Amino acid sequence: MSRQQLEPKERSIGGRVYQVRMLPADEGLRSAAKLVNLIGPGVKALQSGDENGFMAFASELMSSDKLADQLEYFTKLFRKHSAVQLEGADGFVELATIWEFHFSGNYFELLQWLVFCFEVNHASFLTGAGVSVQKVVGLIQGALSSRYRNPAAKPGSSGGSSSLGASTKPTNT
Repeated sequence: MSRQQLEPKERSIGGRVYQVRMLPADEGLRSAAKLVNLIGPGVKALQSGDENGFMAFASELMSSDKLADQLEYFTKLFRKHSAVQLEGADGFVELATIWEFHFSGNYFELLQWLVFCFEVNHASFLTGAGVSVQKVVGLIQGALSSRYRNPAAKPGSSGGSSSLGASTKPTNT
């Protein structure tokens, strides 16, 4: 692995710039194993070209208790390897030091950050399985957007962002 690959990656989310660092090998291996256990069946569906099967898997996963436990694991892991540039601060602040309040009430941005962490640390898992990272992220974005879209939105109001990569949060009407 080159030194450049180990450099922190940056992305703007919700008007803030986040830095995500690659996990050390032992933590990365454990994280990859948990990721395989979590989304392996969905990836298998995509490998066979079954997008509907992936969407059914994603929908079932989003409503399971298993997801909450895994989200807790991954957020605890990745926050130790992330930093954020706050308004008025010189440089980046380690996310772990401000975690408890940083994403409070901002869970859509938290999910955007989490997807970014997966991209930085586990893109090779998906490409190695012959699945495009962009395709998986796009399908998950679609599933999340449809799940959080407000069907009773008033005319002229927004039902929320349809992109986890976007820097806006969904609106509630």
